Amino acid sequence: QDKKPQECFLTSHFKGRALCLEEPLAKTSSIKAHYEHGEGQHGQRFTLVSVKVENDGYHFWGGQKQCLRGAYVAELPGRELTEELEEIANFAALKSARKVASRMQLLQSPGTVLEGFRAADLEKIPEPLSKDSGGCGFIGPELLQRLTAQLTQLPRQRRQQTTSLQVRIFGPRVGVLKGVLTLKHGIQTIQYPASMEKVGPVGPSRSPADWITVVVCKVFPSEPSFKIATMLKTGVRPKGLPWKKLSSMLEQLLKSLEVPAEELMRYTKEPIRKEAFLVGVADPTGGLPEDSIFLPGLQEHLTACEGITEVLVTRCPCVQPSDGKRLRVVTERPVAMSPVDWQALNQRPPGDLI
Repeated sequence: QDKKPQECFLTSHFKGRALCLEEPLAKTSSIKAHYEHGEGQHGQRFTLVSVKVENDGYHFWGGQKQCLRGAYVAELPGRELTEELEEIANFAALKSARKVASRMQLLQSPGTVLEGFRAADLEKIPEPLSKDSGGCGFIGPELLQRLTAQLTQLPRQRRQQTTSLQVRIFGPRVGVLKGVLTLKHGIQTIQYPASMEKVGPVGPSRSPADWITVVVCKVFPSEPSFKIATMLKTGVRPKGLPWKKLSSMLEQLLKSLEVPAEELMRYTKEPIRKEAFLVGVADPTGGLPEDSIFLPGLQEHLTACEGITEVLVTRCPCVQPSDGKRLRVVTERPVAMSPVDWQALNQRPPGDLI
């Protein structure tokens, strides 16, 4: 099935040359390495860049359909496509074909493609202090505003309330970056750690260009985050936020942590459960104590036990009982944090887990 590609880095960088082919996922599914489009001297030869499994609607009985999506790029006369790709990032340095294939998939991550940035807008930093904060970098207020101002598909208020972005970043000087950027005051750039670097940069001799393209895949807080926050604050379920059964993942986690059966049954039936899926981000202040978290806009609605406020936090997907952790919620300014940083944290809307 020949489809117009979703907006992604591939369609932006190879303008007019990108093509997506989809077919239902089955045991016999196959994507050809090349695709001939047209006939004779006016035909084009497309080379496969990446393959991804994507959701493709639903079966009549409600099950999720899936398809294989092959992303192709038309070859230029006298130019190898591999040469063009090597001018974007150092794919040749990847150690296995499997790693190359997974990194190529990032080229077709859907999102809003934003151009006009330069290598000077980014800087590499050491990993954030927390052992669980890999894959998260920081972005200064002015640069965040510059990015969100271009997300015109979102209401103006949502753009103004955005504090974190899920991104893919491309450019010869940085390679391919994947992760989350969260607001940090006092900086003017995008700061990224090594854990965001999925493909290394190319050498200046290979490509002297310093362009940067940012693909914004998701923005946070999300619309459901605002609705959940309103529900937790008011005790009233807002429109557009239907009651859902407790996920089997969370139910199994609570059972493995030996939550009494009667307590678990009571919790699963509550009309408003105190739970939310939040985006986890690194501490932009560096002042939160180890093994503690901050929940913007929600900490005052939590119940303390013997003077300590704790919540159960788990990664998603949760695969081990150890993935569920009881962590202390910081509700007062830590000694190591400045009043300015504490004020900045408290001004963030609900939707982050810092």
